[in-house]
Amino acid sequence: MRVQKYLTSLILIAAMAGPVAFAASAQEGRRDNDDKDHKMHRYYDRKHRDYHEWNERESRAYVRWETDQHRRHREFHERHNREQVRYWTWRHTHPDND
Repeated sequence: MRVQKYLTSLILIAAMAGPVAFAASAQEGRRDNDDKDHKMHRYYDRKHRDYHEWNERESRAYVRWETDQHRRHREFHERHNREQVRYWTWRHTHPDND
């Protein structure tokens, strides 16, 4: 009789905790996606000792640099460190015109 009582209690607890755990994991998934969509990337430029925020303006400048340098498109973070340094050097000599 005791075993049946404990087993019934365990099943009842699992039935009640399951939906709560599922809802919490679904909410966590939405929060992670929201962070990915709105996360601001900052890069440190050692040569010029400053930070650059990667935003739409920086993306346009980066594409312009790739075109000027006759390079294939690659995401900035996938480029070698020396290429990133070249980009930041170019970027300091080509400011935005707005």
